[in-house]
Amino acid sequence: MKRIIAVIAIVLMMFGMAYAGAIQQGTITASTTATGITSPNENAKRALLTVEGGSVYIGLYSSPSITSGHLLYAGDVMVLDNYHDISTFKAILTSAGSASTTTYVRYTLFD
Repeated sequence: MKRIIAVIAIVLMMFGMAYAGAIQQGTITASTTATGITSPNENAKRALLTVEGGSVYIGLYSSPSITSGHLLYAGDVMVLDNYHDISTFKAILTSAGSASTTTYVRYTLFD
């Protein structure tokens, strides 16, 4: 847990994001159906995403499947830097993760 907090702090400093600029937070519970950020704030310019529990495939311009997409593992951190990527982001469990622990993609949107 300390490692995740340290990585998030470094990423925030690298991209000049202050936590005070957060405009929306949430959690996506990964499942066997591709799921995105529900109603992202239209003022969002950046998003910080972390993966917890297992691995997911993600897609930005097309929906990922349980066997294809860009692979992220538990503990991975991803930054999206425009509203289009934020609004089209989707995550789905990998086929190996579909029967394992609950997997979350946590996000914070910044203006």
